[in-house]
Amino acid sequence: MKAGVAIVLLCLLVVVGGCHAPQQMQFGLYAVPQKDLPRAQEIGVDFVVGSKSKNYLQAAKQANLKVIGSGNEFPNDSTLMGNYLTDEPDLQEIHPDRIAQEFRTAKRRSDKPVFLNLSSGFSVASYVDYCDVVMFDWYPVGWQPLATFYSNLTAARLAAGKKPFYSIVQAFDWSKYPKLVPPSSNYRVPTPLELKAMTAWSAMSGVAGVVFYPYDDGHTKVQSTPELVTAIRESMEFIKANANYFYPPRIWGPYPFKFRELSDRYNEISEPSIVIKYTQAPAQQGGQLLVAANTTYREIVVSASKGVLLDSDEETIVFAPLEIKLFNAIIK
Repeated sequence: MKAGVAIVLLCLLVVVGGCHAPQQMQFGLYAVPQKDLPRAQEIGVDFVVGSKSKNYLQAAKQANLKVIGSGNEFPNDSTLMGNYLTDEPDLQEIHPDRIAQEFRTAKRRSDKPVFLNLSSGFSVASYVDYCDVVMFDWYPVGWQPLATFYSNLTAARLAAGKKPFYSIVQAFDWSKYPKLVPPSSNYRVPTPLELKAMTAWSAMSGVAGVVFYPYDDGHTKVQSTPELVTAIRESMEFIKANANYFYPPRIWGPYPFKFRELSDRYNEISEPSIVIKYTQAPAQQGGQLLVAANTTYREIVVSASKGVLLDSDEETIVFAPLEIKLFNAIIK
């Protein structure tokens, strides 16, 4: 399964002392029928994952959308953002050597970037050499803890190294795909809060793009869940408005929180309950910028660790379930 999406975000990081602003994130949608391209663009995305047919590319251009295209043709079209290899080869048990051959063919026939989507961030290490941009589509809602999405992001980030990587965010109910999964009463659509959390976790993990799956794949129409469409828009707006927290590279910093309850230190998969990312603040501001995200469904109370000054109005900081908080930090 797939998803594609791109939106150019305003980068608020000031270029200082010869340092260049980091690359902007992109947002997209998967599975957008040709007739729906204008409506997809209205959501605010800049690209879709779709066909490389002449008609589809022309329709996308009219809608001011780029296309990551699948298929055996390699048109030299300005609307084409990149070429898409066989989907989820890890799930299909396709040997990396076969993907390497596909990659060489695509590079020989086109100068467009080559995208490869995997079913797990933990598969990136095996295939990362055979694409220009690596993607993964871990869809946990309804069958796995949501926190596993952050684990997959971490695995993909570390394996990708300096190569761009995209995440694909679930916007569907697994019960609509009975041929792919066994029956379960737990399947459901993500809540708006879950979708926003996965998008923010992606941004703080350094993705080059986030894709929402699907727009309309014949089983699920995201427009049938208006609250998810709103959540997609609000997620993109949040990242755009706070680009200087999300886009710059991750830097080291001490863990900034003390937990009131020691039992709150870990989430349901025994990983840190509140994950963090430090970035360097603009020179005129000083200090560090900090993104902190609660990966649990419970309220967690913390305070600043010794040696860390946070611009919080309260000495006690309360994280609501799945809440994202932004801080200015000074490390003593």
